[in-house]
Amino acid sequence: MYKNFDLCISCFSDDNNPGDYWYDCAIVEATEILNQFNESDWTSLVDSLDNKSIFWKMRLVECLGDLDNSYELTVILALIEINDNDLIISCIDALRTINIDSLSENEFKRINDRLSTINKIGSLTVLCIVEDFKRKFLINN
Repeated sequence: MYKNFDLCISCFSDDNNPGDYWYDCAIVEATEILNQFNESDWTSLVDSLDNKSIFWKMRLVECLGDLDNSYELTVILALIEINDNDLIISCIDALRTINIDSLSENEFKRINDRLSTINKIGSLTVLCIVEDFKRKFLINN
C-alpha cells in the first residue's frame, strides 16, 4: 500500500500549488489508500520521510486529520519540526482535526514553540488557523 500512496502523491509533489485535480480528486484517493495502511506501511512511510521533498510532505499532511489512528499524529509531530513555514502551517491545520489530548506537556510546548514563529510572519488566513488551534488546544493545557 505504501508504494501505491507514494505513486499517488508523487505526481502532485513538484510544486507548492498542485492544482485543482489534487484537491478535487487525488487527495481523496490518497486518503483512501492511507486508510488501508497496516503497521508495515506506516513504518515504510515514516522511514522514507527524510528522502521526500517538502511538497511531498505537504501533500501527505493534507491527507491527514481524519484517519483516527496514532500514526498520523506521529507523522505530523515529526514533520512540524522541519523548518518550512508552509509545512508547519499544514501540520497545525491537520492537528486541528485530530484528538491530541494524549500529547505530553513537552509535545504541546514544542508545538507552541513552532506556532510562535508562524505568528510573526503569517497572513490573515494563517493567523486564523493558528488562533483556532490555540483556542481549541493550547489554552486548556
